[in-house]
Amino acid sequence: MKWLSLLVSIVLICLGGWLLFNPLASLAGIGWLMALGLLISGVTEIMNYFNSRYQHSFWELLYAIVTVLFGLALLFGPALNLALLAPTILTYWLLIGGVVRLISGLELRGRVRILGRSLVWSGALSLLLGLIMLANPGASALFLGYVIALSLIYKGVEALIFFFDLVAFS
Repeated sequence: MKWLSLLVSIVLICLGGWLLFNPLASLAGIGWLMALGLLISGVTEIMNYFNSRYQHSFWELLYAIVTVLFGLALLFGPALNLALLAPTILTYWLLIGGVVRLISGLELRGRVRILGRSLVWSGALSLLLGLIMLANPGASALFLGYVIALSLIYKGVEALIFFFDLVAFS
């Protein structure tokens, strides 16, 4: 167990270090995962829209369809452009999702106060993040790449500390 922890820490730190100097490479990998996530999420939302007993807003269906389309665009788009396309699609997905959550939250606020309020706040935050990313897409893409790299390094250091704890207690 302790040697596996050491191996994991070395791999994560090395991978994170490599991605720190190649941040767009991490975006390409994240793009594939994001594509699958968007596709599954959108299909699930469409199924829930038609199978639920509760009344849903037309905006929720539209958002689910847009989510599927964004997922398909990432999944079947050119692999070379994936690193640049992923942050762009994420930006527009945040903007559209923010508007839909705001509208849904305002519609629900009179009936279900807590849910309506949380949807309004969630929509406002999504809109704000989307606008920030829209204002500077290149910096946003690099920022996402660096966050991924630094997260891997952090997890590697965490695994290394765990390894030393295992050695000290054995």
